[in-house]
Amino acid sequence: PYTRALLSAIPIPDPTVSRERILLQGDLPNPKNPPAGCRFHTRCPFAADECRASEPALTEVAPGCQVACHRAVRGEI
Repeated sequence: PYTRALLSAIPIPDPTVSRERILLQGDLPNPKNPPAGCRFHTRCPFAADECRASEPALTEVAPGCQVACHRAVRGEI
């Protein structure tokens, strides 16, 4: 979700083209004192109990493509 939101914020130089802007809801994690588990679970619409309990490992899901998300690794999102 974070990557999708970031990509939706990139300006398009053609004013006739529009794109849906993704705005994340929820609490911003404190970078000085991040939450337990995945530090993005407070704003992730796909967060599950395991996201709050354990930090996901950085895993290669395709050549040159890595994710740190429990659910993305299993292909759930």
